[in-house]
Amino acid sequence: MVSADVVAVVLTATAVLLLRELIRRRRFGDDSAEESEYSGSARNPAALLSADDQALEELDRLLGNYGADTDE
Repeated sequence: MVSADVVAVVLTATAVLLLRELIRRRRFGDDSAEESEYSGSARNPAALLSADDQALEELDRLLGNYGADTDE
């Protein structure tokens, strides 16, 4: 029973620290989007329309790993 109590205390402390961090970020307006250079757009969107040989081989390997029959 002692280990269950220790786990409960650790989880409670973790929850308190996470809530404290969320409140701090909300209060001080910590906006991490300004610091990020990630725009979310593809560098070359036209390249996504065609698959190269390496991509097709990787797809075949993944389908084989998950039991899909590629002969059909």
